[in-house]
Amino acid sequence: MLAVAGDTAVQKYEFFVIEDDPDHQLIARMALELAGIDQVTCFSTGEDAIAFFEQSDPDPSRTEKVILIDLMLPAIGGLEILQRLRHDERWGSSTMVVLTCSTSSDDRARSEQYGADRFLCKPLHRDHVREILASLR
Repeated sequence: MLAVAGDTAVQKYEFFVIEDDPDHQLIARMALELAGIDQVTCFSTGEDAIAFFEQSDPDPSRTEKVILIDLMLPAIGGLEILQRLRHDERWGSSTMVVLTCSTSSDDRARSEQYGADRFLCKPLHRDHVREILASLR
């Protein structure tokens, strides 16, 4: 069963969404909020995301950090973000999920090579959130 807002089991999670399309960003935020995730931070550009992660330390009260990364971002793309975060000692152990419109096996393979824990096709929906949460428990 999907968790509901206020469920203490999901309050330990902190989600970050790096997505340049406002519609997909909104859909992701709504899917996460419906799952009871109360800590969702969104970034519209790879540059904003990288600046945040380079200047911030993970919230120690949140035991699980999940970063959803759009593969096809302008300027700093999803693979570069993935690689940089995976090599950052503060954020490298976070669960990293590539969220993309691409169904290319090459994109999937490269994402895994760069350290993605999951590769999901957009838009994010309840079943995706359930899968992610189940893998964290």
